[in-house]
Order: sequence, then structure tokens, then C-alpha cells
Amino acid sequence: MATQSPTITARYQGTIGGQLRYVPVLNRGSKASILLSLACIVLALLSLPDIFFATLGVVLSVLILSGYYLIPFAWWTLRRNRWLFEAPVEMIASREGLEFKTAAGPTEIGWPAVGRGRELRDVFAVMLRTGGGYCIPKSALEGGDLDAFRDLLEEFVPFRRG
Repeated sequence: MATQSPTITARYQGTIGGQLRYVPVLNRGSKASILLSLACIVLALLSLPDIFFATLGVVLSVLILSGYYLIPFAWWTLRRNRWLFEAPVEMIASREGLEFKTAAGPTEIGWPAVGRGRELRDVFAVMLRTGGGYCIPKSALEGGDLDAFRDLLEEFVPFRRG
């Protein structure tokens, strides 16, 4: 990725628990989760005379909409590829987009591929339009890089603080 100033570099290393903690955040509010949740509500309404299936449909809808249904699937993937998810990561952010250098190799993501960003207490969640995303720990951003990264997100993607 050809980078122009300003560039922001962050180096961090994840843990399985830390990754699992933010899996629901990366899926919450996506188009796929909203549609699947609505389908579960419709099925719950159609099975209304049967309280068990109606309740099951509502519970599934809430789990899908909140993103928590992904935790078992993410745990399985993270556990099987522990070496990859616990390896060091270097993120470079610029006006062109984001670049992640990991044990699997470099990945370049232009800003048009990013659907939205969200600032949480400990991380910046960067959600991709294709699903999934990245959580960048705030502790990895040094000095003025924290504000500069926040400004980049606000400039290029729909961004929500807190």
C-alpha cells in the first residue's frame, strides 16, 4: 500500500479471549443479522399457537440481532487457528486505507471496503462491508495516534463513539 502522511502504526498481539469478547460487536447491526433476525421473528409469529416454538424464534432473533450467536462458531475457529490469532499484528492506517501485517501475510483494505467504525472502551471496531472486521486495541496507538486514528475513521466511514 502506498502510504501518504499521516500514517498511523499500531502493533499489538491478541488473545483468544480478547478476540471472542468483540465477535458480537463486529456482527451487530449488519444487514445479514437484521434480515436473519426478522426471519426468526416471522417464524415465531407463524408458530404463535405453540408457545415453545414462538419463544424459541424470539430468543434466536435476539441472539442473532445482538451477534452473540456467533461466539461458538468463532471459538471453534479461533481455537483451531490459535497460532494465527495470537500472533503479533502490525496495523498501518493512512488516507488510502488500512494495512494489516500478520503471520498469514499482509492484508490491504481500502476505505471503501469499510462499512463503519465504532469506538468502544478498549478498542476501535472496524466493520467491513463484506462482514467481519478488525478490533484495534486503543493501547496499541501511541501518543497522538489515538486522536489521528479517530479522525481518519470519522473522515472516511460512518463512525460512532462509545
